[in-house]
Parts: sequence; structure tokens; C-alpha cells
Amino acid sequence: MESLSILCLNWRCIRNPEAGGAEIYTHMLLSGLARLGHEVFLLTSEVRGLPKLEDISGYTVIRCGNKFTVYSKAYVEYLKRFRDRVDVVVDEVNTIPFLTPLYVREPIVMFIHQLAGKAWFYHTPLPIALAGYLIEPLLLRSYIRADRVVTVSKSSKRSIAGIISEDKVSIIKPAPSISKPKVASKTENPQTCYIGRIVPYKRIEDQILAAGIISSRIKNYRHIIAGRGWSKYLEKLKRMVLDFGLDGVVEFRGGISSEEKLELLSSSWIFVYTSYGEGYGIAGLDAAACGTPIVAYRTRGLVDLAKDTCALLVDVGDIKGLANVIISLLENHELRRRISYRALAYARRWSWRDVVQAWNELILSLA
Repeated sequence: MESLSILCLNWRCIRNPEAGGAEIYTHMLLSGLARLGHEVFLLTSEVRGLPKLEDISGYTVIRCGNKFTVYSKAYVEYLKRFRDRVDVVVDEVNTIPFLTPLYVREPIVMFIHQLAGKAWFYHTPLPIALAGYLIEPLLLRSYIRADRVVTVSKSSKRSIAGIISEDKVSIIKPAPSISKPKVASKTENPQTCYIGRIVPYKRIEDQILAAGIISSRIKNYRHIIAGRGWSKYLEKLKRMVLDFGLDGVVEFRGGISSEEKLELLSSSWIFVYTSYGEGYGIAGLDAAACGTPIVAYRTRGLVDLAKDTCALLVDVGDIKGLANVIISLLENHELRRRISYRALAYARRWSWRDVVQAWNELILSLA
């Protein structure tokens, strides 16, 4: 097989404290391509305490600039290190684009998980959010020049249809991020969980409100929230739990190890996914790989996850509906068993080896 030199640009690496599903996908992809014999580089932002140059699982990470300046710094690094020295450039678009079609000579693959869209209004002050929401589609029009576009779901493909020609877009879904999923015995008392980033657009306050309703009808019910994120948002959620007298119902576990994640996903009865939107939803896919049913909001990306894993969907913001669906599922062992079976069947059909192979064929076709 032909060995290529591949450059990827992404605002975060897998070791960034704010890394999420997109960074998991990128890490699994780049390490897989490196194992196939390609020379792989990742240009990304600096992280306090981490070196500017580092090898991670066979690919080289070059860190430059912060989360705002990495885009201009990456341009300089490309000119210094990579121009005319790589075969393909993978430009991963997360909120702010690198705009590589304006300066890169090599074949470009635009890799986009989802448009930020209305998520701008969850993360930034109103004037900036409005500007970002309006400008995003205009900035992405430069990627009309990209040779190929990869996204992770039909929802995401539809969202960029008005910007990028559909015949350029391929869908390559993620696989579960846990390497050795297990199906364990569930907890004795009903337990649900959420594991992922603790940021506003995940709408975790909705889970807390629903937990209040569920605990009034389901004896000894518990809901576990695990993951890292914005400290101010986390403090708001913790105050909310105390204000509603739910400190005996809702538990925060912060960042957890891979082993703890596996145990929590496997032992919980249901995974609750209230995100405003996702590219696809690796966090839910991990739950499916452990045989844990998913209750999610009917939003972009999560509708694709639901189709594959038989997740149950609720309209965004319908707290009573969310609580009622969770209660019904907690009380129906046979339905949970059937959903678990279908979720496991899907999760076992698609692996990171398949993901890497699909990408490898696409990249080789461009070189």
C-alpha cells in the first residue's frame, strides 16, 4: 500500500482537557492511519503543561497558539513545515474554520461533525453569538474548493447541503470509543447516567429537572452525571440540585477513568442524552456498546444515533415528556432488553478499523 504524508488541523487534541467526541474520533482516525504506515501530523492548539511537539499513538502533534490564535498560527506552521511536503490536508472544522482552501496547495478533505448553528447562543454573549450564527455559513463557502468533504451523519450532511455540493460529501460514522465494552449486571436500584462534556448546549439542567419528577415516582432512583467541562456551568448545576433538594438523587462524579466510565455505562439502566445537537453522538454509542438503552432529545445527530441504536426520542425541552419516557422504560424490563439487544447488534457491526479503512480509501483516491 502506498504510504502518504497526511496533515490534519483541529483546534484540540485528545489530551486537551476540553476534548470531546470530535477529538476522540480524530485520535482514533489518526492513530489508525499511522498504523497503516502513513506519516501523520496534527496541528492543534497549545495546552498548559503539554509539550509543543509530541508523539501520540504513532502520529506527531504540533501545538501552536491558544484556542483563538491557533488558526493564524497554523497558517504560519503550514507555510514553514508542510507546504509542498504533505500529500493530503484534513481540515477539521469545529465552530471556527481554518480556511485552508485559501492557502493550501495540496488536496483538501474538509472534515465537519456539525454546523455550530444555534449552539453559538449557548456558548457566547448575544452579539458574538449572532455574528457567529450569521457569518458561519459565509466562511464555510470557501470550502467549495475542498476536494472532498466528510461528515458523520445524515443530519450533518443535510445541514451543509446549502453550502457544499452533496456529491462531494461522504458520511463516515464514528465507532464506539471504548475498546473493550462489556455488558454487566445492572444496579439493584434504578439508575440512569450521563457521561460527557459539562457545557450549556448539553442541557444537563433538563436532566436534573426530570430527575426530580422521576424520583417522586420511582423508589430509590439515582441519576449520575460524569465528565469535565465549564466550571461556572457545573457550579450552577450543583446549586440547582441543592435548591431542588435532589442531592440524594443526583450525583456528580467529575472526570472519570476509562474503567469507571465502562462500569458506569454498563451498570446503568438508561443513558440520558439531552444535547441540543450533535454530529452523531459518540457518548451514546458507547452506552449502546455496553447494552444500555438511550433516551435522547430529538435533535440533529441524535436522530441518526436513535435510528441505529433504537434510542427513544423526546422533543427538546419537554421535561415532563423526558421524565415520563424514562419512567416507562425503567418500569418495562422487556422493552429495555429488546432495545439493549438492538443497540449491541449495531455497535458490534461498525469498528474503528472500518472507519479508518473508509478514510484510507478516500485519502488514497486524492493523492
